[in-house]
Amino acid sequence: MEKEREIAAAIVDEFESFLAEKGIDIPNPDKVNSECPAILYGEDYYSLEDKVTDIIKNQVTGKAKQNFKTLMDKQQVDLKYLEGYQDAVEELSLEGLQGNLSLG
Repeated sequence: MEKEREIAAAIVDEFESFLAEKGIDIPNPDKVNSECPAILYGEDYYSLEDKVTDIIKNQVTGKAKQNFKTLMDKQQVDLKYLEGYQDAVEELSLEGLQGNLSLG
């Protein structure tokens, strides 16, 4: 089972425990002839689990995209800094080269 789904299942289970503590039962035609005490049952459970999994995945993907953008923005700043540094080094090298030529 993928990590996001495991987390989603744990969240749904906690939600189900909360409903049980409040004495809330959710009617479900799949549960009519079952002795299962589950409040969220069958398609209801899996539908909720799928939705929570999607939320988790979207949050992780969104954060990954933001982290990547931040990294790329930092890389661009570093490149601009290095380009400025490179220009300064080239200018100093040219000045040194011109100084050496005039000495000779």
